[in-house]
Amino acid sequence: MNEELDDILSRPPKGLVRWGTLALLGICLFLLVGTRFIRYPEVCKGSIVVKFVSAKASDRARALEGEATFSIRYISKLRIGQRVNIQLNAFPVEEYGQWTGTIRELRPGLRPNECQATIAIGKGQRLVQLIEQLPFRPYLTGMAHVVVRNETLFSQLLSGLVNY
Repeated sequence: MNEELDDILSRPPKGLVRWGTLALLGICLFLLVGTRFIRYPEVCKGSIVVKFVSAKASDRARALEGEATFSIRYISKLRIGQRVNIQLNAFPVEEYGQWTGTIRELRPGLRPNECQATIAIGKGQRLVQLIEQLPFRPYLTGMAHVVVRNETLFSQLLSGLVNY
């Protein structure tokens, strides 16, 4: 009896092995195909200081401009005209949302391992109104995010395999 039990336990059922292997292969194939549809952007993060600028001395409308500092490793990926998402510390994202701008100018930073960008903040009229309600005009600091590469997860995995 002991030998029969050992014999049964030592041989896995053939059907279970076949269907289990097929199910595992199907799940792997499903995940691989799914990575073709999942976006995985590469984001460059930096700090930003927002200030008022006026277009003309006679013009009363005030515009907003930001000075952003990024790591030097992204200098080859940053371009003039790229969209920048701005989150300000004084105005939480959960309540006020985030603002957008575009890179207007790129230049070397004050430190050797950084670069600076001038950001033109578009449609900042709501932000101007919020700032004017404050008791004083502080330097508004926050985070600037630039999407430098927006590829699918599959293409990033494939490029990692091809480069090796």
